[in-house]
Amino acid sequence: MNKTGSATKVKLNSFDDLFGIEQPQSGIEQVQEIALTELQGFKEHPFKVLDD
Repeated sequence: MNKTGSATKVKLNSFDDLFGIEQPQSGIEQVQEIALTELQGFKEHPFKVLDD
């Protein structure tokens, strides 16, 4: 009986394979970092910051 471990059958993917390094395509949502000074509140916004 061959006693090779089951771990030899496991294929590990690289970080790039898992998360990709492709350039964003148009029409697809993206995460963007913007300065907090660029954010503006609007009337009837559902979230409020309370400074007690």
